[in-house]
Amino acid sequence: MSSLSVDMRAMAKSGFWADGFVIFDYVDENNFKYAGYFAVQNQWVMGQYRGHWGDRYASVDWGDTDRDIVSGSEYNISVRIHQDEVQLFVFGELIATADFHTPLNQGALGLANYNARTHFLQFIVSPTDPPSVSSPIDGAFAEYDGSLID
Repeated sequence: MSSLSVDMRAMAKSGFWADGFVIFDYVDENNFKYAGYFAVQNQWVMGQYRGHWGDRYASVDWGDTDRDIVSGSEYNISVRIHQDEVQLFVFGELIATADFHTPLNQGALGLANYNARTHFLQFIVSPTDPPSVSSPIDGAFAEYDGSLID
């Protein structure tokens, strides 16, 4: 399992959108997975970019719950990836879960916006399940049966 987090703020500016995304499983500029938000549409989204933003695996409209994504406000976004499942958290609250139906451990990671002015701070990538490390002493005693020699 991997975890990515970032503080992001999409600035409201005439002629620009207000959005920000965590990118994962990046193949090229027209093929990557994303999790983030479109502030003007008031939507948290997860999907796969294939030359457009329409291939969505999850979309949550905060307007449906009387909440707003406010342009110019900072949001702490966390994305947790486990095999083919992705969870999107905002300030620690689970917003959406999506199954991408393929392992998501091959492509690069990053940040993006589209036609927007977005500030990204504190981008952190970490494994949430650290790899197990065996001790060299474990190997030395692997065959030991517990008996003592006189």
